[in-house]
Amino acid sequence: MSPCKRDIYINLPGRYRLPKGKVLKLKKYIYGLRQSAFHWHQLFAKWLTNYGFKNIDSDGVTWVKTDANGSGSTNKLLLTVHVDEGLPHATIMRCIKHSWMHYARTSTSATRES
Repeated sequence: MSPCKRDIYINLPGRYRLPKGKVLKLKKYIYGLRQSAFHWHQLFAKWLTNYGFKNIDSDGVTWVKTDANGSGSTNKLLLTVHVDEGLPHATIMRCIKHSWMHYARTSTSATRES
């Protein structure tokens, strides 16, 4: 989840009630808010850029990362992203696994810090 960039207040859903005059202030965008997908995509795009991916289109949907391996050839990882789904394509499966494990480690610690 992406940290809120402005104040957003909500009431508890359903039969749950807060004391009169009280509301909840969100620290992070939650699923169901109009802004959630946009801000999640911004957060993910920042991580991709920091991890060495390059955006190859103008709308932030397609990303590529190229790494040289020890034998002189290059490994490419292509990632297409739509809202909160991604489809990876790679020259070797190890590229996908390595990137996913790195994302899982770094995104979890970043989420805890925010």
